[in-house]
Amino acid sequence: MSRYAIGIDFGTTNSCCAFIDLKQQKKSIEFFKIPQLVESGEIAERTLLPSFVFIPEKHEKESGMMALPWDDKIGYCVG
Repeated sequence: MSRYAIGIDFGTTNSCCAFIDLKQQKKSIEFFKIPQLVESGEIAERTLLPSFVFIPEKHEKESGMMALPWDDKIGYCVG
């Protein structure tokens, strides 16, 4: 038997991921917190990830507003 049951909801507006630890006596649904760009230059963890792709204009990319800690030259934003 697996230790965890994982669920993913790919919605048209938002997506989320959750899990249950099957070995715990009292089972409860826990949501994964997904780091994401929430504002120009600001990363925060949220349990919902908006279901869209944002492709910035050239000046928005050059301003660094889309820079992520794991990829500072990314040319799009998912979520």
